[in-house]
Amino acid sequence: FRNAIIHSIPAMPTRSKLGQYPVLYLELQYKSEYDGYLKDLRNKLSITTKNEMDESCIRDFSDINLDLSDLQTLLNDKNAIISTVHLWERDDFNSNIDIKDENNKSKVQRIPSYVLTPAS
Repeated sequence: FRNAIIHSIPAMPTRSKLGQYPVLYLELQYKSEYDGYLKDLRNKLSITTKNEMDESCIRDFSDINLDLSDLQTLLNDKNAIISTVHLWERDDFNSNIDIKDENNKSKVQRIPSYVLTPAS
């Protein structure tokens, strides 16, 4: 299922998605005793352009900086209700997302990055 989601953007191209490739997939698995969700996590992402570039000039992922610090803070704050973080990142991106359990073991399960990378 996760691979299907990651593959869906480039596999079914439309004019609006032409040349787009997924960069990050994050899925939270909550502990069974928690009955809720953390709402839309996209609000915890911040994007700025590199070199003070105008946003209308963005053409590629390399033109932006993706700041996930607010997302990491939220994950740390809500660590007690999260059992697993499923994470996929494109080969040229490293989010450094991590949260630990009570034994200092990472709760992040990485989805293999070979799943999809843009053609060179």
